[in-house]
Amino acid sequence: MMNINEQIVALLEGELTQDVTISNLLHTLSTSPEKRALFLDQIALMNKYDHLVTNITPDITSIQNVWNRIDQYEQGINAESSSPHGTSGYFARLSINSYIMSTLIILFIGIIVGWFLNNIIDQTNQNPFIVQQSAYSELADSIAENKLQKENEQTSIHRRADKANTQSMQTLHTKTDQILSAGDENGKQEVSKSSSIPINVMFPNGGEVLSPGNKLPVIWNSHEMKAPVEINYSSDGGVNWTSAFSGSITDRYYWTIPNEIETSSTYLCRLAQYGQSQAQLVTMFDGFNGMNAVAISPDGGMLAAGEPGEDPRIVLWNLKTNEQVKELTGHRNSIILLRFNHDGSKLVSGSVDSTAIIWDVFEGTIEHILQGKRGRIWPAVYSPDGYTVATGNDDGSITLWNAMTGIDVDLFHPHSEAIRFLEYSSDGTRLIAASTDGTASIIDAVNGEVLQYFQHRLDSFSYLEYTNATTREEQREALYRNIVNGVQLLDDYSVIVTAGYNGIVKFWDIVTGKLIQSKTYHKYKEVSELQMSPDGKWMASIGYDGSAKIIDPITGAIALEIQTDSLPMIRSAFTPDSRHIGITHIDGRVTLWKLPLDNIDISDSFFTIQRCEDHTIE
Repeated sequence: MMNINEQIVALLEGELTQDVTISNLLHTLSTSPEKRALFLDQIALMNKYDHLVTNITPDITSIQNVWNRIDQYEQGINAESSSPHGTSGYFARLSINSYIMSTLIILFIGIIVGWFLNNIIDQTNQNPFIVQQSAYSELADSIAENKLQKENEQTSIHRRADKANTQSMQTLHTKTDQILSAGDENGKQEVSKSSSIPINVMFPNGGEVLSPGNKLPVIWNSHEMKAPVEINYSSDGGVNWTSAFSGSITDRYYWTIPNEIETSSTYLCRLAQYGQSQAQLVTMFDGFNGMNAVAISPDGGMLAAGEPGEDPRIVLWNLKTNEQVKELTGHRNSIILLRFNHDGSKLVSGSVDSTAIIWDVFEGTIEHILQGKRGRIWPAVYSPDGYTVATGNDDGSITLWNAMTGIDVDLFHPHSEAIRFLEYSSDGTRLIAASTDGTASIIDAVNGEVLQYFQHRLDSFSYLEYTNATTREEQREALYRNIVNGVQLLDDYSVIVTAGYNGIVKFWDIVTGKLIQSKTYHKYKEVSELQMSPDGKWMASIGYDGSAKIIDPITGAIALEIQTDSLPMIRSAFTPDSRHIGITHIDGRVTLWKLPLDNIDISDSFFTIQRCEDHTIE
């Protein structure tokens, strides 16, 4: 049985087909202003998430007119019951039914036609992760055939393998020459503006279908300057990379696909300046018993880190001089999360001592102590405008506080167990939360309504693991691995990413709640945190295996990795320009790393390698 929110989504996506169901839902929505507003909000929300098609934006005014006619309809019914003849109610009902049905028919036809056209137009640019991996091969074939038909009007079926390979490579070379020519023109204009231009893989970029023995041209924007590069390929979505070439070359390399390569698999290509596929350690602060939380100020000038244990300190460093400038004390137990406000003048810390503290950074003093009433406080975060602090509580609730006065102003109940991670969306309209109940959620930051849950850890699997445990330690381990410890949201609201102590990172469709793909970046060791870069292009996965992976959040591919030792990493924070990342380690170190992400690029989507007998080119 769908709830009213799910029924509205089904209605707007054209999945409700029975007139009686539509009529009943419409009647339900018309019974109160709150439900009408819910309908209008869902239209606006789906349009923002691009689940209503481009160029079809529902006219809120006209929809409001529908509700006005519904009011007239309700008044007509009342008039009918009070009138001795009941004629006015009958004609009012007849009028509104006709109006509603015609309006809905026009809306549904527009959505369905627009959805169809939108998919046709954007087919060649579609993100393959939005479809199941098992169906991707068919999608790649379709894209390749469409590209071929556009470039060669005289198509024919080549049944012999050598003819198929010949035409395949001719087509690839034609396309790459066109891409390179366009890239050179753009490059000449860009070079005059900047002497340092990020590497950009121009080909392959998704949809190409090849066979072992083919020569795949890898093209990038070198602007006629020779440079040493590394070219790698991956068959597992970018978790592991294999070298295809390393050396000094100008703008393209023809990679001969090995005969022994695994076929019927999807591949990604990664290009990097030679020696630039690893992060470089910039500085390290140590001498502490342990370090949990970390934050970097909005101007990139200051790093703050918080200790675990009793009477913990918050230590502040000047990143320009690498000097320690302040120590803040006031908590009685471990500090879990730190966040600066929008201008860097304030810092909020969340602690398992059931308090969050707002600090004046420049004075080094306590401004407000936010006394929790629902057990331990795990995360504490600022809203983007700095006026609100949200804290995640031990009972699964979220408290909103006025950051100016320190007074609690609202309370949400999205989860049944402790909130382990919490963050505002970049526009401040949503909260994302991760919980020990095995789920993550996206929440309306104004009214606390949960818009979608994401079942990171399956209830059935958790129960089975727990009941099969033979010792108390195994039971504790089963519960421990149920914890969802990280969640991040892409700025375009298309994908949400969750991570937990079960060692798995999962990518989800934000509206449907369906799983897109799963990754294991840390050898099934606990994932302690996910962190999105300020520019939205990269995501860090921090693990108990002693590594941090910098990931393309669209494909899930690893761009580069940081590996120190086998000791767990705990938290991370990017600098505002996304070029450095600070990491806390369980042994008390705080490290700062330079990320050469301008010198790395990954193909935007997948290409496919098949045996020639399995792939016929038309």
